[in-house]
Amino acid sequence: MTEEKIKHGLPDKGTKTVSEISVTYTQEADSNDAGDLQSLTMSTSDAGGGMFFIIKTERWAIDDLQDLVTLIEDFKSRL
Repeated sequence: MTEEKIKHGLPDKGTKTVSEISVTYTQEADSNDAGDLQSLTMSTSDAGGGMFFIIKTERWAIDDLQDLVTLIEDFKSRL
């Protein structure tokens, strides 16, 4: 028996929905950052017009754009 996932969005006619999903990634600070860790949060939000994707960070340093693509693919797989 396959369970159906609860849908993302606003509830309609008594249904239960997921209104937000959030994942925070962390990595060690780069050599130009005085902190110990850097964090990047990817989340979703729906105010009734459809799902929006939000990326929030104070600092997330990469030296290869593929690193960012990998994070986006990981987040997508968790949706």
